[in-house]
Order: sequence, then C-alpha cells, then structure tokens
Amino acid sequence: MLPLHDQVVQDQEEDKSVSQTFLQQINNDGNYQNIVNSNNTNINPLIITIENKNLLSSKSKEIQPSFHESFRINKQSLIIIILPILIFGILMLISIIKITDVYKSDLKIKYDYMLEEKNKNNKIIQLLNETILEKNQQLQQVNDQLTLLNKKKYNSLVIEGREFGSAHGTHFDDSLHPHFTSSHYLNGIIARDNDDDLESYQFYYPSSSDNQDMFISERHGKQNSSFKKDFQFENYEKIQRVEGQYLNKTIAFSNGTNLTLPIITGLQFYTTKEHASPSYAGEEGEMFEEEYEEYTLWYVTGRSDQYIYQLQFYWYRTSDID
Repeated sequence: MLPLHDQVVQDQEEDKSVSQTFLQQINNDGNYQNIVNSNNTNINPLIITIENKNLLSSKSKEIQPSFHESFRINKQSLIIIILPILIFGILMLISIIKITDVYKSDLKIKYDYMLEEKNKNNKIIQLLNETILEKNQQLQQVNDQLTLLNKKKYNSLVIEGREFGSAHGTHFDDSLHPHFTSSHYLNGIIARDNDDDLESYQFYYPSSSDNQDMFISERHGKQNSSFKKDFQFENYEKIQRVEGQYLNKTIAFSNGTNLTLPIITGLQFYTTKEHASPSYAGEEGEMFEEEYEEYTLWYVTGRSDQYIYQLQFYWYRTSDID
C-alpha cells in the first residue's frame, strides 16, 4: 500500500491523463470547434477541470477519513494495552503497601510480646532469688542450731553463733585485731548512720586483765555521717544477750547492677546485771536475738562494705572468762 501523499499524487496524474485522452479523442474526431462553439454545457472544458478537481477532492476525502480512522483505532488499541498495565501496577502497589503495614504491625506485636515476657521473667527471677535466699537463710539457721547443739553436747568452751544477714560483702573478724587477746570482750558500741538509718558500727573491747588495755575495733560499714551514738557498759560488765534486726534493701552498685540484700539495721545488748544499751534501730525489719545459758559475748565477726550485711557473735563460757 502506498503512502498517503504518493497515493494523492498518483491519483492526480491519473486524472490528468484521463483529461488529456478525452481532449485528444475530440480533436481526432474533428468536432472540437463545433463542440467549443456549441451551447452544450455538458462538455465545457472548465467543467471538466472542475470535475477533475472534485474527483481529486472526493478521493482525498475518501483517503482522509481512512487515515483518521486508522489513527483512532491505533490510539484505542494503545489505551487498551496500557490501561490494564496501569491497573495491574496500581493493584500491585496497594498490595505491597498492605503487606508492609501488616509486617510492621506483626513486628510491633512481637516486640511488645517479647518485652512483656522479659519483664515477667525478670520478676520471676527476682522472686526465685528472694525465695532461694530465704530458704538458704532458714537452712543455715537450722545447721547453725545443730552445730550449737553439738558444741553444747561436748561442753564447748566457745560457741560460734548464728550468721544474721547475707554472705555479701567483705569478711571482718574483730579477734584478728593486733591488740585482741583471750581476756578481751565486747561491751560497748559506736554507731553511725545515714539518712536512711542504715548504720556502721565500731565495738569497744576492754580486758578482764589489768595489764591489757581497751581497744576499739575497725569501723564496719562506710557510713560517714557526723551523727554518732556512743555507749559502753561499766568495766567487767558482760553481755549475755543480743537483739537486732535486718531488712531486705535494694542496693544500686557502681557496676550498674541492682541487688536486694539483707542489711543489719539495729543492735541492742543486755548484760548479766540486766542492764540494756540504747536500741540502735533504723528502719524496722526482721528481728533476731541470740543468748546461751552460762555464756557471755566475746567478740563479733561479719561481712560489710557500704553497709553491714552480716553479723556473727562468738560466746565464751562465763565460768572460764570471769
């Protein structure tokens, strides 16, 4: 099929050839002059020319709609092809957005669930630690009682008392003081505390021997408050009973960990002459007491760092120390 322009040119040439052939036939017949002078309007050369132009215009008009129709068909075909692609792309984009939102929602739900489970586990661990600590303390008390009973059974000279508090902190032992001897005994206390009434202690140790000087123990605990409670019994007055208390306290350590530990918060002494020292008690906690018949207080050991975490008293037979 020829292009539109070439088609038009070809049609013009064919029309021109037809006209020339028609005029040539008239001349050949010898009737040209008569026809020209005739009043017959059907064979006017001008009309023929006009009819040729009309013929050309008619053919152009036939070709022009065909071109527009072809262009319209191609445009519709292109739209038919592109439109489904656009619809498919939009649907895919909507699906991706929905999938992304669902994924984000699932991640948030999983994170919240994991965080909640972690908090629950931390609480359970804390409860288990406290339960284990309490059971260990009870077991230790039973073992200590059995040990004391065995010592008493064999008429021991010295009784190692129970451990009150926890096994945290640095161990101290007043019997290791360079001035301590078998004739020294505990009969007084110096107490310092902080704003929470948690205390540090020092103890007086006089001697039952005239040639031994009294000394004061190292400070147990690191409370540096200027407030001080200082008490000492009369010389040769022996302590036969100890009362005190401890409570569970959550402590923030320098390494960032938090621990709940028993802290000693108060002591009170009673002598064989029924004299009592002031009660050095801070915040109320769990009470403890210790007393052994025919024994008096000799010295104390324990554990401490920032606070006093544990105290353990040693007792001497009264008949032997007097």
